[in-house]
Amino acid sequence: MNGRTHTAAGLACGVTAAAAVMPETLTLPGLVLGSAAAVMASTLPDCDQYRRNTKDVIRCLIRLVVFCILAQWLTKRPVDWQYAVFFILAVLVGALTDHRSATHSVAALLVFSWLFSVTIGDNQELSFWFFTAYASHLVLDVLNRRGEMLFWPFSRERICLKLSRSESVLGRLIFKAAAIWYAVVLGFVLFQRYGGMIG
Repeated sequence: MNGRTHTAAGLACGVTAAAAVMPETLTLPGLVLGSAAAVMASTLPDCDQYRRNTKDVIRCLIRLVVFCILAQWLTKRPVDWQYAVFFILAVLVGALTDHRSATHSVAALLVFSWLFSVTIGDNQELSFWFFTAYASHLVLDVLNRRGEMLFWPFSRERICLKLSRSESVLGRLIFKAAAIWYAVVLGFVLFQRYGGMIG
């Protein structure tokens, strides 16, 4: 799947999971930060392609720094910048791996989610959005023909269902469905929480 499909799916999965599991956290700041965490996490597994383009690395790092500053300001929780450095190092190490190998594994999902969590001060809500969006990337890439090493480093077997390519009818359909679903759920949550203030 391409980047925009992963982003839309990450946002849709993040907002749906948060609405189902922790609806009390869906305040306006929570939605803004959760959506930002989902956008970052949903494309992070593809940091294994960053060595082709240095600009992608710089964009990823800028996104993380801006997110941390925004999270610290809106949540009033201090960011642990030491762990942010480790997060950045993990991204750089990921950039050296083969596509859909280490960064597309359950191990990477757990490591990046943990690093993100400790960086932002163990904020369970934002960590949940991040974890869900990262996991959505892994699920979508299982549909591709090349597959991914889900169980790296214990197995180098590529798991795939061979249903789609990066640019395909299925990919475009998933993008549209996910984008619409995110907008619908977000609109519903905002109306439920703030609809009474209108008028």
